[in-house]
Amino acid sequence: MREYSDQDMAHYEGSAPSRIFYGWWIAAAFSLIIFLSTGIRFVVGPFLKPVVDDLGLDELLVYKFDSSKGSLTPNSPPFVKLDAGAGPRHFALSPSGKFAYVVAEMQSTVTVLSNDSDSGTPHRLQTISTLPKSFTGQNDDAEIQMYPSGKFLYASNRGSDTIAVFAVDSSKGTLTPIEYTPTQGKIPRSFGIDPTGKFLFAENQKSDNVVVFAIDAKTGHLTPTGKVLDVGSPVCVKFLKVE
Repeated sequence: MREYSDQDMAHYEGSAPSRIFYGWWIAAAFSLIIFLSTGIRFVVGPFLKPVVDDLGLDELLVYKFDSSKGSLTPNSPPFVKLDAGAGPRHFALSPSGKFAYVVAEMQSTVTVLSNDSDSGTPHRLQTISTLPKSFTGQNDDAEIQMYPSGKFLYASNRGSDTIAVFAVDSSKGTLTPIEYTPTQGKIPRSFGIDPTGKFLFAENQKSDNVVVFAIDAKTGHLTPTGKVLDVGSPVCVKFLKVE
C-alpha cells in the first residue's frame, strides 16, 4: 500500500453560483470524477487519461500520470473549459475510448469531447440539453452512463425526475435525443446499468426506492418492469459477480 504525501496531491479551488468548492485530492480518491485513459499516461478531470471535473471551476483538469512514481503533473494545456456556470459533475467514456461525455449538474447538459491520445487534450464537439424544450422548472443533473455497446447514453435529471436517453453516433461521437423517461419517483440521484445491458436501476433518493427498467438493446428505450426495491435514500448502485 503506497503512502501519499502533500507532494502527491493536486490542489485546486473554484467557485460557482452560491457555492464554493475547494480541496486536496489524492490520485486514488478520484473514483467519482476521474478515469485513467488507455495507456495510463494522462489524468483528465472528467475524461480519458487521468482527469478531474471541477464543478466550481467549470473545467476538466488534465494531468499527466507517471506510473513509475505514481505522481501527477499538469498537462499542457492543463484543462478544458466548459460553459460558465455549467457545473461538470460526472462523465462517461465510449467503449473505444475516443469520446467522453460530461454531464453538467447546473446547466442540465451533456458535453461531448473527443480525445487526442497523443497530447491527452479533450476537444469539445457538442453540448446538448438533457431536458425537453417544454420543461421550465428547476433541475439539476446527476448521473451519466454509457450503454455497454456504446450505442446509447443515459443521464438523470433531478427536478424533471427523468432519465434522458440519447443515441450515440459511433463515428462522430455526437448525441441525438431519444426520450425522457420518468423514473417513477423523486430525485434520481443515480442509476446503474447492469453488465448485461438488459436493465437500468433508477435510484430515487427522495422516494426511498429503486425502480427497475428494461432496456431495449435495439432502440435504447426504457420500459418499467414493475419491480420496485424499497431502499432508504439510495444514492449509488454497483454490480458484483457472484461465483
